[in-house]
Amino acid sequence: MKRRDFLKSGVAVATAVAITPKTSESAARVGFPILQTYTNDDSAQFRIVADTASPVAYIARDKAGAAKRVTVLSRESNPFTTKRAIDHIVVDGLKPAETYILEVRDVRTNALIDSREFSALDTKSKRLNFVVGSCTHDLFSGQKEIWQSVYDMKPDIIFLIGDSCYADWSSDGSLPGHWERNFETRDTVDVYWWKRLTPLIATWDDHDYGKGNGDRTNPMREDVYTTFKAFFGSEQRRGLKNGPGVSSMLMIRGHRFCLMDDRYFRDPLEVTNGLHWGEDQEKWLFDEIGASTEPVWLMNGSQFFGGYRKKESMESNHPFQFKRVLDRLAKAKAPVMFCSGDVHFTELMTIEPPILGYQSLEITSSAMHSTTFPGTPNRGDANPRRFGKGIWQNNFVFVESDASTPGTVNIRTRCVGKSKKIYFDHSFVIKNKSA
Repeated sequence: MKRRDFLKSGVAVATAVAITPKTSESAARVGFPILQTYTNDDSAQFRIVADTASPVAYIARDKAGAAKRVTVLSRESNPFTTKRAIDHIVVDGLKPAETYILEVRDVRTNALIDSREFSALDTKSKRLNFVVGSCTHDLFSGQKEIWQSVYDMKPDIIFLIGDSCYADWSSDGSLPGHWERNFETRDTVDVYWWKRLTPLIATWDDHDYGKGNGDRTNPMREDVYTTFKAFFGSEQRRGLKNGPGVSSMLMIRGHRFCLMDDRYFRDPLEVTNGLHWGEDQEKWLFDEIGASTEPVWLMNGSQFFGGYRKKESMESNHPFQFKRVLDRLAKAKAPVMFCSGDVHFTELMTIEPPILGYQSLEITSSAMHSTTFPGTPNRGDANPRRFGKGIWQNNFVFVESDASTPGTVNIRTRCVGKSKKIYFDHSFVIKNKSA
């Protein structure tokens, strides 16, 4: 393609930086880090690391070569250096079940810098396979093997529900250090280098927030909010609603996923009747749940029913709001399940029927690649709700969820480690009391 025709082809022009190539089965490190964020049946959004000195064009096409419309929605520049930024782009005019190519080309030479495959997300089925994970420490050596297992499982979507970046590690605690740690994580972790991308949606916990066990008194909370949205945010579109803080709700295949913000609004422990999510976020949640019977997966960085540990959890730290939320969930028409992370082990909890009016489930999934302690979940801190054994090895939880029957969710949960090792495989049927 001649350069003048290349510039007339409707592609979006931005800038990018090349990284020294390194390869693995799922991740060819040629080009630069790319994250596919919110995706529905006709559009896909991406967050792409960019270099402000090297102009590139983003091109999307189908396998037959037909171009798709690419729009650069924003550029979030690192305020402390002119070298790197995050481009937020969207590709429109897609169809489910088709494979598309996202290319990055040098505007000056038309040379191909990077190429990834991606797809739109079929929204019509009532069955969804997803990964839920947390605690992805870029400095931990096991990340490549874990992400290869995720890649091989072929989830429809990935949810990272806390500590996607350990911004407060190997950092001076400053805001420039916070930005740099996010870039370092993108450069290192394999999911951002996959040859075939998968939509990934995230919320944060304390390490993303830049302060261990942090709450609303974090003096950098506005700045780190901006940083997190730059790296993980999605524009609100059909099927996605952004809520207070970094919270969001996705409506996918008859399921609703509520990713909550457990840091920005969190009251300090010394506050009487303190709140975990704040008043506005709780109101937003129940406004969105409404009177629908579509099942809700409620996701949070900290555990919900973690009071048995007497450490960080909604039940331990903010029992006033915890009880109020449970009382309100018990009145909802939708069956509700819980997902959490943070604790560096994985466990399933069965939530007894008197709490919501039906038996429910909490999946705690941690850590994907970070420090773990052999045997931790199965000694001390006895959990009367735990179903089976806790898993201390690095892992994620792969969930198959079927919402074909109104008011009912058929769930299969598999805890997966390196080389697709299965640590547990349990199935549940969750029925709202009205089902």
